[in-house]
Amino acid sequence: MHDNVAPPTGLLELPGELRNRIYDFAQESGQVRLVYKLTLHHEQVEQTSRQFFGLTQVCRKLRVEYLPIYNAQTNVSIDCLHTASYVDTFILPAGVEPEQARRNLIVRTPAYHGESVEQRVPTQAIIDLIALSKKAPQVTIKFDKSAWLVPLLCTLKRRYRTPL
Repeated sequence: MHDNVAPPTGLLELPGELRNRIYDFAQESGQVRLVYKLTLHHEQVEQTSRQFFGLTQVCRKLRVEYLPIYNAQTNVSIDCLHTASYVDTFILPAGVEPEQARRNLIVRTPAYHGESVEQRVPTQAIIDLIALSKKAPQVTIKFDKSAWLVPLLCTLKRRYRTPL
């Protein structure tokens, strides 16, 4: 009776069309918030909300097939102070042309505590993100809704005297 049961099929043994359908269903449910912590010793890492990121780490074949889909579908939220290193590591690593890059990035600006924009927000990082958005059409960059956004745009406009 058990002779008629087909053996289980692994993901890599499925046709590419079926794997692509599976990848379409493997989407993060919400925004992935990345927090940069510099520590000198190992700490207990909090459980992450990145349910499907592990699929990009299984093997080279799945990484090549699924990582571009994962990057295009996942909204990553990162502090504006760390955008340059994030872009260099994950959006434009060595060998990746801007036209090939795919990512949805939400930039968090710091909380407003009465300081000027120049004191708290790295305007060069914001300028670099704007330049990236012009060169990389498949990279979407949004800014969180903070009290800094309008003053930041006004500061950039004054400093560079260009229409935004």
